[in-house]
Amino acid sequence: MYKFLNSFLLIAILYFFVACNQLDIVQNKTDPIMEDRIANDKPIINLGEDKKSLTELILGDRSESLEYGGSITFQTALDKVSFMPLASVDAASGVIITDWYNLDGDDLRIKINIRIYDQEMADGSVNVQMFKQNFDGAKWNDQGNDEMQASKIKKAILDEARVLQATIDLS
Repeated sequence: MYKFLNSFLLIAILYFFVACNQLDIVQNKTDPIMEDRIANDKPIINLGEDKKSLTELILGDRSESLEYGGSITFQTALDKVSFMPLASVDAASGVIITDWYNLDGDDLRIKINIRIYDQEMADGSVNVQMFKQNFDGAKWNDQGNDEMQASKIKKAILDEARVLQATIDLS
């Protein structure tokens, strides 16, 4: 009985693959609705004239605050940690998280978390955390947050961002 059932399933599966192989599926090269929207400069998702986007609904008139991708402070912070492997970068929320980075192949490694709150380039606009771990030969042991180094990194980010902004303003 089981041989018959197995044989039947095998034949059914083979028939299915052979039948599907004979289908001639051709993808439509263009989408007429999308072409019309693009050609007439209409939004791709039509919310209507009186509708608001999700960003506008959540943030109200502060939607421009999400433009960190173009923020000088965000780009400067990203440049400062570009030598390290990046675990997560989210320009929309202003978050940069590095992966653990081993310094000079010794028993110390660091991880840096940066959060850009706004584009003001003030002391409260940036938060930097730097975590350290030491290797004892068997495992990595947390050494906590190095606030002094984090403060130096934050100052370097803000100083360079201010210089770049001044350069842009003068040009």
